[in-house]
Amino acid sequence: MAAVDPSPFLEILVRGPDGFSVWNGPPFSSGQPSIKLEAIPCSNATFSEDGSTLMVMKANSVIGVYDCSNYRETRTFEVPNVLAAAVSPRGTFLQTFQKSLTPQDKNVVLWNIATGDPVYQLFQKNMMKTTWYFKLSPIFLVVVEYNTVAKFD
Repeated sequence: MAAVDPSPFLEILVRGPDGFSVWNGPPFSSGQPSIKLEAIPCSNATFSEDGSTLMVMKANSVIGVYDCSNYRETRTFEVPNVLAAAVSPRGTFLQTFQKSLTPQDKNVVLWNIATGDPVYQLFQKNMMKTTWYFKLSPIFLVVVEYNTVAKFD
């Protein structure tokens, strides 16, 4: 008979009056959930699809990135006037959209989370679902900009 892999432990992202926190899910050793990450004041929190990374949009245009194996903040990004952010499925990249004052401002930025460096930048006048998105696969990244496609291996 083949051995069955145990189910991974459940972790719950909880929104409270003080922000988001992460709790251990059931089964509870003491009958109560324990806190894995204390409350972080923020407006948005998103896990990468593989669950390895947590992206948190904090106050003052700061985005925090957390390693979910230990819930330590691994990187912060200060992005003035940030309106939206997304984390890639494997937690490798962060995409930000910020309010732009001129077309010379590159307001859509793709960041390498490990280094904190921008990988790709472009100007986007408005943020709409039909014109602003990025698509990632396990193999490569595609960025769509005004009918132009950029591919990153």
